[in-house]
Amino acid sequence: MPEKILLIESVRGGGDGLAGLLDDKGYTLAQAHSSKQALEHIRDDRPDLIILDTTATRFNGPRLCSALYQRFDVPIIAIVGRKGPELEHADENINAPISLRRLSAAIRRILKVKQPWIMRQGELVLDLKKRTVAHGGRARKLRPMEARLLRTFMRRPGELITRAELMKAVWDTDFTGDTRTLDVHVRWVRERIEEDPSDPRLLVTVRGQGYRLEA
Repeated sequence: MPEKILLIESVRGGGDGLAGLLDDKGYTLAQAHSSKQALEHIRDDRPDLIILDTTATRFNGPRLCSALYQRFDVPIIAIVGRKGPELEHADENINAPISLRRLSAAIRRILKVKQPWIMRQGELVLDLKKRTVAHGGRARKLRPMEARLLRTFMRRPGELITRAELMKAVWDTDFTGDTRTLDVHVRWVRERIEEDPSDPRLLVTVRGQGYRLEA
């Protein structure tokens, strides 16, 4: 089955060269011309790759890239202006004017990675499609928010992640007045990955600050 690519660019017809390239390479192409269209398409028909053109847009490219990174597990190629900043959440940044050869190589390189929905860290294996986590060869089912929480930790192994950062990344809220929901989900994740959840060795608490994945 051909890989599905979503091209996000606000100017209709502006991506004709890209569309032609993708069509020639046999990819299945969809296009979105606003942030709303992009989010709806990714939610309803998960693409294998996103190409985000920020060079002539009516939307905030860095903000949209950050939202895509936080909500979905789809690799992103960002097309940015020659003098514009690179997007930190993109898997690859390509400066305009676009080199179709370089873009084609980036697409092949990213799509060549087998099972991009599989995350590995130490002995932990997170399958974001099946929503399972395996540790020591035993796979266990995760609730949706547990999977998002574990994904956040596995993206930043060994780093302290504050409660505020976790609330924003997983629940998309800046409210930190009551983080009992976070604590409950951390406990549930520990029950899936720890040999002894009451004495965690993988997902540890940094008292008064947040948590850190030691896998």
